[in-house]
Amino acid sequence: MAHKLTERLSEIQENIAAAAARSGRQPEDVQLIAVSKTHTISSVIEAYEAGLRNFGESRVQEAEEKFHGGTELADLKLHLIGRLQSNKAKKVPGLFCCVHSVDRESLVQELNKRVQESEHPSTAQLDILIQLNTSGEEQKQGVSSYETARDLIRASRNCSAVRVVGFMTMAPFTDDTELIRQCFIATREIAQRCREQFPDLPLHELSMGMSNDYEIAVEEGATMVRVGSALFGDR
Repeated sequence: MAHKLTERLSEIQENIAAAAARSGRQPEDVQLIAVSKTHTISSVIEAYEAGLRNFGESRVQEAEEKFHGGTELADLKLHLIGRLQSNKAKKVPGLFCCVHSVDRESLVQELNKRVQESEHPSTAQLDILIQLNTSGEEQKQGVSSYETARDLIRASRNCSAVRVVGFMTMAPFTDDTELIRQCFIATREIAQRCREQFPDLPLHELSMGMSNDYEIAVEEGATMVRVGSALFGDR
């Protein structure tokens, strides 16, 4: 298993490097987040031993059970990439370093409150990403326009314990690469408008791309790609 994971990781890293070069960037400009949801802690350890440090989970409860609020892997960073219900926000501090799926002001306020209440030493401030729905799919969460993203950032400025550092999106699951690309382009353009509106904020992250489309995402400016099955294999 470890040998197969190492081979997959090497291929993914080569693909990221090639896609980064096509967009005039360096491979180190792109952070690989290993999506470990539904995979065991032993798989996480194998990926960690292969050099990965950033992992993504979709459900708070699964992450809590798997990592028990932390592992012996002291420099492992856990990202919440799935939808977060407000009543689960209290479990975020001390478990996750970044929440990728923030899509409403009430969640920003709840996370801010929970971080302020937390006694965990690593949670003076929590990084969050605004989820954008640029695919137009009704079943997907996220704000759908520059105006709503702008208003959410404005609201976050009153919350000292959370920090918006960028944006996240999910492209349609399709073989239509042009449709996928347009989704990423739209996200990048909204992000750029927000950076111009808020030049004092560190809105540098673009979490775009998964196992089936991460190369296109890198070509269009992704700084984070969330790769699961292409790395761990299918469950």
